[in-house]
Amino acid sequence: TATGNSYCSNAGQDAQLLVEGTVYNGVKAPFQVTQNGTLRAPSGSNVFTGTSGTTTGTGNGFTPTYTYTVEAASTIQAAVQAGAGPH
Repeated sequence: TATGNSYCSNAGQDAQLLVEGTVYNGVKAPFQVTQNGTLRAPSGSNVFTGTSGTTTGTGNGFTPTYTYTVEAASTIQAAVQAGAGPH
């Protein structure tokens, strides 16, 4: 989580972001786009809980030239918390 932060993902200075399979919990504005940046966030690919502000992308963002598999956003938080820290 990033409770209280003003933003999490920033597409600044001509950056092209693709944001998917991500959990935003308690952040004021998950996405910020500045200085000609673009951010693509496919609908339903991210989880927003207790957020306010921008939760949709703007522009085309990054388009990979390779194939990949996106983890379901609904499983990401538990997976990260289970694997983070000392074991």
